[in-house]
Amino acid sequence: MMLLAASVLFSGCLKLDLDDLLGKDSDNSNQSTVDDTPTNPLIGTWSMEPVSSGSHTSRSYVYDFINNNTVVYYGKVWDYENNSFFTTQPLPGHPGWYYFDELNGKTYTYTMTDNKVYVTDGKIMTYTNNQLLIDGESQPLVRWY
Repeated sequence: MMLLAASVLFSGCLKLDLDDLLGKDSDNSNQSTVDDTPTNPLIGTWSMEPVSSGSHTSRSYVYDFINNNTVVYYGKVWDYENNSFFTTQPLPGHPGWYYFDELNGKTYTYTMTDNKVYVTDGKIMTYTNNQLLIDGESQPLVRWY
């Protein structure tokens, strides 16, 4: 019995040491990176292509996929501080762009099954060819660097 207990203990320690050497977490958590390269193709900011109107530009349907299950929806953003009834806030990661904080900047969760993305704000998107197409829309979302 002691030999069996010792072998189980030793195999568990060996697995932890191998995981440490390989850079793996032994808690089996859902990691989004391998060698610091994201494996989730959604992580980052997505929007429709910019549209110019006079001297200003806007982008619609701005989503920032934070990790494997969290996304922030900013709605429509502008390249200037829009002076209207609502106050604007700077868009994180995109200096010089602003969103209406009373209406947008909301955090949701999402899941991705095969190439379908289901966001808890009710949006369903299809990921294909490095684009996201919102169901019912004709223009896809593209990655915004």
